[in-house]
Amino acid sequence: MKMITRLVILFTLLGVFNIILAEEISLYDYKGDAVAYIDTDNDMTIYLWEGKPVAYLKANKSIYGFNGKHLGWL
Repeated sequence: MKMITRLVILFTLLGVFNIILAEEISLYDYKGDAVAYIDTDNDMTIYLWEGKPVAYLKANKSIYGFNGKHLGWL
């Protein structure tokens, strides 16, 4: 049991580190297709996969368009 618990903790920590160290976070539509990503190295800018920047993420997890309009929350 102790070995299983240690493995679960290890895999959980590895998953957390992968999220923290990720340079981009993929965003998916309702069908499960990747349609955009958040570039964590570029002020949390949201890009379409074609490379067009479309919005940005604020610290309170609000999403804003480049026109300044609030689009939603993450």
